Amino acid sequence: MAFNKFMHPRNIYKEKRPDFKALAVKYEEFREQATQDLTGKVHLDFKKPESHRALMCALLKDDFGLDVQIPLDRLIPAVPQRLNYILWLEDIFGMQKNLKGIDIGTGASCIYPLLGCKTNNWSFLTTEVDEQNLQFARENVTRNGMNEFIEVVHSKSDHVLSEVLSDRPGAYDFCMCNPPFFGSYLEAQGVLSSKSADRPEPMSISTASEVEGIVQGGEVEFVKKMISQSLVLKDKVRVYTSMLGKKSSVQKLKAELVNSQITNFASTEFCQGRTMRWAIAWTFDPTITFPKSAFQQKSKEKPPLSYVIPAGVLDIDYTVTALGRKVKDMLDDLKIGYKHITNTTAELVLHVSAKEIMWTNQRKKRRQNLRASLETEKKVKSDIDDGQGDKDDAENMEDSGVIMEDTDTGNTSDMVNVKETPKSDIKNNYNQDISEAAGANEPENKSALDVVTDAESVAASDIKGIHLLEQTVSPTIPTFCAVSSTRMEKDSSVHAHAMSSCSSADLTEPVESNASCSSTHTVGITVPDMSESKLKSSAIAPVVEGTTEAEFMFKSKLSVKKFSSAIQMEIAWMEGGNRELMHQLLQYFKNKLK
Repeated sequence: MAFNKFMHPRNIYKEKRPDFKALAVKYEEFREQATQDLTGKVHLDFKKPESHRALMCALLKDDFGLDVQIPLDRLIPAVPQRLNYILWLEDIFGMQKNLKGIDIGTGASCIYPLLGCKTNNWSFLTTEVDEQNLQFARENVTRNGMNEFIEVVHSKSDHVLSEVLSDRPGAYDFCMCNPPFFGSYLEAQGVLSSKSADRPEPMSISTASEVEGIVQGGEVEFVKKMISQSLVLKDKVRVYTSMLGKKSSVQKLKAELVNSQITNFASTEFCQGRTMRWAIAWTFDPTITFPKSAFQQKSKEKPPLSYVIPAGVLDIDYTVTALGRKVKDMLDDLKIGYKHITNTTAELVLHVSAKEIMWTNQRKKRRQNLRASLETEKKVKSDIDDGQGDKDDAENMEDSGVIMEDTDTGNTSDMVNVKETPKSDIKNNYNQDISEAAGANEPENKSALDVVTDAESVAASDIKGIHLLEQTVSPTIPTFCAVSSTRMEKDSSVHAHAMSSCSSADLTEPVESNASCSSTHTVGITVPDMSESKLKSSAIAPVVEGTTEAEFMFKSKLSVKKFSSAIQMEIAWMEGGNRELMHQLLQYFKNKLK
């Protein structure tokens, strides 16, 4: 797999691949290692150390003006990979110039200090344990005229940082390191490797010496020692970094940082060609913010979920327009808001925002809806029967000639004759029943008229008809105590005074037509406005397309588009708390569109 697309965006080799033919023409050492096929294409044999060295020297000379010489039995660095490390440090420090850095184990090429000094005017303190590498590194610094900016010192212990910084004043901006990757010779040879057996052999060889490639405990133990030393040195170095050769080492070292109570750390990837390396960094400086690599940013962009809608579904036209209309109807049913981004005959793109989960447990919801529908039907039938009974009772009382006087106007109306009860008992008992039925903690001294008026305002807000009003005000009052809707239509004066003052005990018993009522009181009941305009204004306002609210479960981009000869639905994640909800939504569409 090629990783060039994840190479650092400022790496000159991301877009400009080395031109082997041009390098062969310009540099004799490169030309000696190059071969040309029948098509004129120039190749290198990366199984040969000479080819590695020729390419490294040619690139450093051609692209950076650096003259570097190294032996064949020491590590030959890959220039694009080392440049990635330098560019990462630039990102951490915001492209600052004149930084001071430390390179632990600089190698024969001294490539990091040479590149950092050449591109950013950085100065370096470099260390090396191998005598041969030390000699070549010093010669390369001198050959490029950088003795003023790069100091190469011989390190003799495992505690490199503590050793070189113990007697040096001032602080450094960063330290960098390419530690030995392996813990033993067998591991270096791949005997102890966890790679799968079918993984192809590497296309190139490693020229690293034993001292450059193997250390006790491998790279994890080497960097752990750096972490331990950093706990003592603290701000002597602003940012501690190291490259890693194995992905498994990243999590182990992050765990070590957490155990050491170091909270500001990060990792990155160096991608180039068919090779990937990792790096880890930590700091005690709270002002440092670590950037994310292109690989980390890309890995979070997961591909959209897709579903090819089968032809003939739901007996509608197999077109984007028809299926898109059906999808929007489903979104409306699920109370999912959406906004059009693209709406053509070839593609429909919507930004959808789900604020509640309506697409799960569909079978359970169907059962509940069916049960509610049956209960509603039963209740409507019961109300109709009760209404007929009210009408019959009212007509019987009218025929019997029972009259009640309107205390406000002195007019008489056909009303229900009830038993006489003392006024104080009527008021107290009636108020108590009204409060209990309405579920409100009303004061004892509140009048029955006030309570009924309050209850009427609650009932009117729901606009669910007179039966709901009766239930809200007092479920204990039988329907025949209220004037029927038929009677109200006949005489508007009657439904303005529809109830006599009766005790709660009387209200729960059938009223005898010949009962007397010497003391009469009336309570007005306002009949809700059941007109179409009133119902529309009281209904819950639907979600208008394009409206937004702060709270949502997730947001995604939903598209219905032509895919070859088929039509495909795609749902791409945008933001939210749980991606699993998007998978559930797609499954809902699959169940409906099959």
